[in-house]
Amino acid sequence: MAFRTSIFAKSAGLLLLAAMITLSAFAGIDERATASVVDTLRLPPEQAISAGTPAEQPVLPPAIAASPDAKSVTVIDTGLTIHAEVYSGQVAQALEELNIQLASADRVTPSRQEAIAHGGTILVERARTLTLIDGGESQEIESTAKTIQELLDELDITLEENDRVEPAADASLPETGDINVIRVTTEEAIEEESIPFDTITTDDNSLEKGTSVIDQEGENGLKRLTYEVTYEDGEELERELIEEEVLSEATPKKVRRGTKVAAPTPAPVTGTPTGNIQTGRATYYWGPTAAASTTLPRGTKVRVTNTNTGRSLDVVIDDTGGFSYPTVIDLRSDLFQQLGAPLSAGVIPVTVEVLQ
Repeated sequence: MAFRTSIFAKSAGLLLLAAMITLSAFAGIDERATASVVDTLRLPPEQAISAGTPAEQPVLPPAIAASPDAKSVTVIDTGLTIHAEVYSGQVAQALEELNIQLASADRVTPSRQEAIAHGGTILVERARTLTLIDGGESQEIESTAKTIQELLDELDITLEENDRVEPAADASLPETGDINVIRVTTEEAIEEESIPFDTITTDDNSLEKGTSVIDQEGENGLKRLTYEVTYEDGEELERELIEEEVLSEATPKKVRRGTKVAAPTPAPVTGTPTGNIQTGRATYYWGPTAAASTTLPRGTKVRVTNTNTGRSLDVVIDDTGGFSYPTVIDLRSDLFQQLGAPLSAGVIPVTVEVLQ
């Protein structure tokens, strides 16, 4: 009986030793990982096989007791390949047996609940933690996607015609950083805008220079503008004018501007009548000189009387005329009006008396 117990103890020891040697030989597995696996298989003191234990009732490690057949598996974890023998029945249990910790978002193929096949391969893909910004709103995500497009499909995110994603959809998923989904929308915006009126100015030689007359006040018009506005994540990016409609035309302002040069005020004329009187008619003209005569020399002082109104004024002949009798004097327009005659009269009957 003791002999059979000794044989079993030796067999269990060889099994543990084989597991230690196999794990120590794996590429990339350090001594601590090997020790961890061995510690998992080592019996606690109360379960150790001791001398005198009946061979018919051996005490086995729990893993061996639950699954007596070891399975050879290959685990590929983020580029690290591990060859091991495990006694667990499911993938998740086997990874735990090998002290391979998983995050909830990590992807395992076959799935964690599937049974382990002898000689099979377990692929562990580690999830990356990234910040997804969609339309300006951000959230933290974990994913094992290979590309940006695969991530979008995984999250059921659809890009509309003008939307874009940065990095580009065909780019590899980065280890860290931001994935920015930019939502691009367009809409029409209608605005009304005033049309400023123009000012039309014309010269008028009947008005004194420096004066003006407004014949028509200006009034602004109104037009409707239609824009196509582009937004990125709700912020206006640009706008394009696509239609312009005039609702009311502007009314121009019309102004007449005086160009007439004001005649100098004649110096007061004093003199004594000589009795030399000419009778005829007076006309008017535009110009700087005061009075013109064809018979009296320049510098002659005369008194001109409108025989219709009786008004008179004294002036000095300072120009010669190109007229003939019955016109005896040609007066500047403002002097013509001082005699009480409108310019529309054209001519008035006068007497011209020479003063001494």
